[in-house]
Amino acid sequence: AAIVVDAENGVTLEAVVIGKNSKTQDISKWTHYPNFAVLRLKDADKKERAEIARSAMEYLCDIPYMVTIGLYPMKYSELNMTRGTQCAHLVWLAYAAHGYDIDSDNGLIVTPCDILKSDLFEVVQVYGMG
Repeated sequence: AAIVVDAENGVTLEAVVIGKNSKTQDISKWTHYPNFAVLRLKDADKKERAEIARSAMEYLCDIPYMVTIGLYPMKYSELNMTRGTQCAHLVWLAYAAHGYDIDSDNGLIVTPCDILKSDLFEVVQVYGMG
């Protein structure tokens, strides 16, 4: 899971792998995956979506990967207090900080599937998925 932080230049913010901090990447890397979905927050204008992306870049870039986030420490923290994240958690926290809980099952751990099933998103594009 990733959040687009600069659509014009094709830049995403991601928590990629254990042992590495979250970072920006080129969106083209997703074309090498066997499946993906592009989602957009429903009923939010471009300005609001841009603010979510801006705050994600400011507070969630260069955060350590933490596979246990949600179990320990708790899933939600203020953006400026985040000690660790994983891919879906990073995306969820960016939206949660702006009042959007995109975790469709409200579990302790948020997964990419939880985000995909969120009623708060509309599907923009799907590749390789039913």
